[in-house]
Amino acid sequence: MPNIAKILKDEIQRLARREVNQSIASLKQSNTTLKKTVTELKQRIAALEREQKRLVKLQEKAEAAAVSAQGNEKEQAPDIRITGKQIKSLRSRLAVTQTEMGTLVGVTMATVTLWEKKTGQIRIRKPSVAAAIIELKGMKKTEVADRLGKQIPGSGKAVRSTVTGPQVKSLRRKLGIAQSGLAKLLGVSNQIISVWEKKTGPLTFRGDTARSIAAVLKMTREQAQKKLENS
Repeated sequence: MPNIAKILKDEIQRLARREVNQSIASLKQSNTTLKKTVTELKQRIAALEREQKRLVKLQEKAEAAAVSAQGNEKEQAPDIRITGKQIKSLRSRLAVTQTEMGTLVGVTMATVTLWEKKTGQIRIRKPSVAAAIIELKGMKKTEVADRLGKQIPGSGKAVRSTVTGPQVKSLRRKLGIAQSGLAKLLGVSNQIISVWEKKTGPLTFRGDTARSIAAVLKMTREQAQKKLENS
């Protein structure tokens, strides 16, 4: 007769091994999945760290450029000390509105209003604005009127031309120049060219400006470019 105890023992061992192998197989699969997940997370972390370093470098460069730009602006800004009361007095002397004052110096009407409300010294950040104010302080009422293309009662004879704003813009395009180029040819500011081009009716000129625009109207593109190069 077969040994029943031995058979039972062998069967128990066989079943136990099968259970152990199944458990180990499941653990191995879980371990493999876990290792794969950890590897992917490590790669993501490494990529994020590289991106963070790149962004930090970009930020540092941007901050350095901003500091440099501010430094250059301070170095180039004219030394000007002016108060709101002086702005209002200058505007009154030149007979211009707050809107016109803003156009002449390159700011908005709201900025001029804020300037005039201040009691102390005004801080002018932009060198171009400071330079424009300095220039205005040395100008006469008639010169400012010429720039704005308007007539001041009792200030002398003004010439009402047949030239309109759209024609000024068309003239620029024909000559292939920017507003700054036309301003240079006429001896006026960039802002004045911008004001002229926004007007639809005939423009009013005075003295040298009237003669200058008449001369420029006759120029060819080559003549205008040559004059700009030589000026």
